[in-house]
Amino acid sequence: MIDDQFCFKQKKQSQLQQAVDKSTKKSDDAEQAKKSLETRQQQDSNVLEQLKAIITEKEAKIKSLEVEVFQLRAVAVCTR
Repeated sequence: MIDDQFCFKQKKQSQLQQAVDKSTKKSDDAEQAKKSLETRQQQDSNVLEQLKAIITEKEAKIKSLEVEVFQLRAVAVCTR
């Protein structure tokens, strides 16, 4: 009888430990996934900022070229 109770308690304890271990692993996996997502979000944000800077640079270059074309056309009209 005592042996049966002991075995039952050991089995229950083992099952509880397995449940705790499984829960801990799920929690760890979720934390790792969260960190990975945060890292990815930061990388995406950095890329977005770089692209915005490139666009601003290109728009400034276009504006500069438009001014240069306008000036060249003005000079061409004056030299006719």
